Amino acid sequence: MLLCQRLGQGLLRGCRGRQGAAGVKTELRGRQAVVRVHAMSTSLNITGPGAEQLRAAGCGGACTRDTPKVAPAELQGYMRALPAWQVSSDQAMLSRTFTAKNFMAAIRFFNKVAEVAEAEGHHPDLHLRNFREVEVNLSTHAVGGITLPDLVLAAKLDALEVEYSPKWAKQQEERMAAEAAQAATPSKV
Repeated sequence: MLLCQRLGQGLLRGCRGRQGAAGVKTELRGRQAVVRVHAMSTSLNITGPGAEQLRAAGCGGACTRDTPKVAPAELQGYMRALPAWQVSSDQAMLSRTFTAKNFMAAIRFFNKVAEVAEAEGHHPDLHLRNFREVEVNLSTHAVGGITLPDLVLAAKLDALEVEYSPKWAKQQEERMAAEAAQAATPSKV
């Protein structure tokens, strides 16, 4: 299914597929050639899209300097679907650290990220730190900021399985629940 049909938008300006054609990505899957047309605006024309909608989209290949950045107001809406990701203070990069159970689990996850990124044609900066932390930084270098493909890839990476240590996973669940409760509580001015 074409992304523009799935998400109700046109083609991404400035992105080119593996064959270099603007807005089109051609890939071989077995004996079938699959042509993907990808979205053209930073907006999916949906208020506060869910992670499923972002994951269903395709990154569409390499981006160029003509690829539009996501506007700050739009970015806030998208970030509701990506609560574990952080936006840099200059709004030029998304970051998340995945903490695996041990070194080998981190390497397996690192490789999963590489496979997804290669399949999507959109590549993050990856760092292995402290023997089990995989830091993922997403930014479209051609435009020096966050674009829709960065958000799509973030959602796809969130869906990957990571072998977490049980203690760390429990701490993260408690932290996320506390943050959600705090966000749901109206502030008194």
